[in-house]
Formats: sequence, structure tokens, C-alpha cells
Amino acid sequence: MTDQEILDKKYHFSDAGANSLREYFKNLVYMVWQEEEGFSGKRPFGNSGWQYDVYKCLKEFGIVSEEQMQRGYRELDEIVLRLIQAM
Repeated sequence: MTDQEILDKKYHFSDAGANSLREYFKNLVYMVWQEEEGFSGKRPFGNSGWQYDVYKCLKEFGIVSEEQMQRGYRELDEIVLRLIQAM
């Protein structure tokens, strides 16, 4: 699966009001810009654990394995940053 396909594949993020990773990332940037210094990196969509929602999506898409999830997030963050750059 290409990065563009991953970004556009349907996946519902209820807290972010998004139906794909592309929409999720766009909504996140929108929140940063709109809220300026009031932006909460801890709870941008009202709940903590927002980064895990992206990791979970990647796992469900088969992009990352349970083993990768268990090892820590550094490797997963590299994938997320690559996808953001691909936008």
C-alpha cells in the first residue's frame, strides 16, 4: 500500500471528526492554527491518547504489527512522520 493509499483509506476517528488519516492530520493542523498558544498537545481533540489512535489505525491497516506496538513508539513515529511528509 502506498503512502497516499494509507492516507486516504477509510478509518473513523470519532474524537477528531475524521474518516481517514489525511483528514485526521488536516484536522490536527487546523486545531493548532486555530487555538494558537491555547492548543493542548496533551488533548487536542478533548481526550488524551490521541497519538495511540493513529498507531491503532496503522495496526488495523496491517502497516505495523503488534510486536512493533509492543517495542515502543519511536519506530511508529517514523512511519507517522513519513505519512505527514507525504501529504
